[in-house]
Amino acid sequence: MGPAKIQSGRPMTNLSKDQFLGAWNIAEAVYDADGHLVGTVQQQRTLRLQKDTDLIFVDQHCTPCPKLRNHPLADFSGPFHFSLRKQGRYRHYLGPDVHGLGTTFGDGFISGHGVWPRFGYNFHSWSIALSDSTQLTGGSFYRGPSLAAVIIGVGSNLKDCKAITTHTTPFQFQSALGRSTTLALSSNEESHIDLTREVLDAARWVEFGIGREDLFQLEPRGADFILHKNQHAVGMAKMVGPMLYWETHGHQGEVSSGIEVIAPGEQQWFSLRQHSLDGRLASHEGLRFTI
Repeated sequence: MGPAKIQSGRPMTNLSKDQFLGAWNIAEAVYDADGHLVGTVQQQRTLRLQKDTDLIFVDQHCTPCPKLRNHPLADFSGPFHFSLRKQGRYRHYLGPDVHGLGTTFGDGFISGHGVWPRFGYNFHSWSIALSDSTQLTGGSFYRGPSLAAVIIGVGSNLKDCKAITTHTTPFQFQSALGRSTTLALSSNEESHIDLTREVLDAARWVEFGIGREDLFQLEPRGADFILHKNQHAVGMAKMVGPMLYWETHGHQGEVSSGIEVIAPGEQQWFSLRQHSLDGRLASHEGLRFTI
């Protein structure tokens, strides 16, 4: 990769400036394992500091819509409570209702995984700060090999007094200019590169910047896709509402998985990715594009 700006992975100790603190309203769209929209969940979430400690308390109240009456997310209902401790860029979820780990990097990206033991599902989650008062959030709930649901939510800080609705815009490809931030886990440092994403046709796009050029090609496979990357990595991809989930495997032990997502208003496009080598997670990457 060409010249890149490096930032130190210094601990983030000023909790009072955490952009996700405060009271939030979140409207979530719920998709089943086949990618069909099956309902919605409304959330009220409050994050508050415990005085003179490094703990944040999270109170969350969930209201599934009646359409989810016979769906696993019908139990994602009522109050949930947990605390988290921030250690550098890491968020340790300490229970009782959520246990796990979140990693923050770049300009407002969070990638997480863990378990909701009372609800009864493991999770992979992600969050992207759209502004100081708006966030895009989502993830998947699963138990063993069984996927229960994929969700995507739009959150608004109550101070903003903004009405929110669920985000269900169908995924589509668009050319855009943006920036990639990669967090290398071995050094805890971030590198940045400006990127151009150019859509070549309905099934192909290329991302290029200084020292980097990646060609992606989708090949229909039933309702889903085979994804080719640079002709030496291959995997599968699936569209779910405004998102494209994908994973590719190369010939040298490299694995990449990602989610592409369009923001409400269709003027921003994001990607959150994880890159592994020889079975070890090597880096997190977040891309922000302006259409």
